Amino acid sequence: MSEPSDTELFFLALEGDKTAFGRLVLRYQPMAQQIANRNDW
Repeated sequence: MSEPSDTELFFLALEGDKTAFGRLVLRYQPMAQQIANRNDW
């Protein structure tokens, strides 16, 4: 079974699927942390 796409997870999360929301958070957490830690703004 393949990983669900971001779009699929997004719409599942909109419907209240907490597992889908958690997967999106885990998927994008490293990128969000990198942006938050940037010192050029």
